[in-house]
Amino acid sequence: MRSAVRLSVVAAVAWTACIDLKLPELPGPPGPGSISGRAVMVPPGRAGVTPVPNARVELLGTGLTATSDASGFFRVSGVVREATKLLIRTDLNGDGRADRQKLLALDSLRVGPGRQVSVGDVLLSENAIIRGQALREDVTTTSGHAGTLVFVPEGPFTATTSDDGSYVFNELPEGTIGLSFFRAGYQTESFSSVSLSSGEDKRLRIVTLKREVTPGQPVIIAGRIRLGDGGPAPGALVVVTSAAERREVTTGNDGTWETSGLMAGVFSLLVTREGSTPARVTNIAATNGRIELFDIVLSPAPTTGAGGGGGGEFIVDVGGGSGGGLATGGGLATGGGLATGGGLATGGGLATGGGLATGGGLATGGGLATGGGLATGGGLATGGGLATGGGLATGGGLATGGGLATGGGLATGGGLATGGGLATGGGLATGGGLATGGGLATGGGLATGGGVIIPMPPAAPTNLTAI
Repeated sequence: MRSAVRLSVVAAVAWTACIDLKLPELPGPPGPGSISGRAVMVPPGRAGVTPVPNARVELLGTGLTATSDASGFFRVSGVVREATKLLIRTDLNGDGRADRQKLLALDSLRVGPGRQVSVGDVLLSENAIIRGQALREDVTTTSGHAGTLVFVPEGPFTATTSDDGSYVFNELPEGTIGLSFFRAGYQTESFSSVSLSSGEDKRLRIVTLKREVTPGQPVIIAGRIRLGDGGPAPGALVVVTSAAERREVTTGNDGTWETSGLMAGVFSLLVTREGSTPARVTNIAATNGRIELFDIVLSPAPTTGAGGGGGGEFIVDVGGGSGGGLATGGGLATGGGLATGGGLATGGGLATGGGLATGGGLATGGGLATGGGLATGGGLATGGGLATGGGLATGGGLATGGGLATGGGLATGGGLATGGGLATGGGLATGGGLATGGGLATGGGLATGGGVIIPMPPAAPTNLTAI
């Protein structure tokens, strides 16, 4: 009996030794997720829905975009973190403005890594409008409230207050949005949840901005860029811009990046990398301390002839005292402006080639234009003036070659013209006079070769004699 027991024990030990007791490896993290659906609309005067092709689909805050195909179907892939809002827009008439939109809240759908989520048909509706006022607490007059930035966090919607503090968004999507208010030196205010219906025109309560008790500290913004497969994106260029400054930083081998010493503000990010579609994230509020940003994902660039892509850009809320704007090539546009080639445009201005345009001005080649002026070649134009070659033009004047023109005057070659005068070759013309070759003309006179013209009394003959 004892021998049998011993044999059983030995057999059991030997059998156990043959079993691989190594525990199986734990599964790795889930791969990138996706979200898909179909964009549809109800055409005016017709029953039933029709598909919306070429609608731009954006997973807010991630940099991920897609475009609907001919059947209205879309899929946003490469989702590496939880996302909460999906914005779908379409431009029906090709004017660069969103005509139908929808903002979907995704909180209950748990869109994120490892999940393939379908939202079915998404009905794009007519735009909604928001109006309101943002006033400075320390300004007791009805004016002096211009310049407060009003924006939808992480969304491409921005406005700037007018002198009386009023603002308006003409093109907002149906859905629930947040709305924030930023002004340097003041505490940030916000509406956490504003529900909008199709075609609604909503007025919000007045917001009062209070002064900061303590001076703001320099801001640090950091983050990580990832590829569509979830891996890091080394060597990506991250351009960080606000209304006051612009920074460029390159990601490390692990895809991380950081920029420090920034002034408090509302920032936009543009991320580019060879072989990838550029990713943009807008309206990031950074007012104090260190801001750790979410993962931004770069999708593979579409091959030649392939469909899809980013779906183009929209000009958002241009006009009517509202903001928004379109920026390409690293440009920064606020207040409805259009900026390309790194230009800065506010108040509806257009800036290209690094120019600065405010108040509806047009600036190219580094020029500065305000009050509707046009400036090229480094010129400065205000009050509707036109300045090229470094000229200065105000009050509608035209200045080229370094000339100075005010009150509608025309100045070239360094001339000075005011009151509608024409000055070339360094001449000085006022009151509508014409001066060339350094001459001085006033009261409508004509002076050349350094001559001086003195206007005669009204009764004098019309042919003037040079003195």
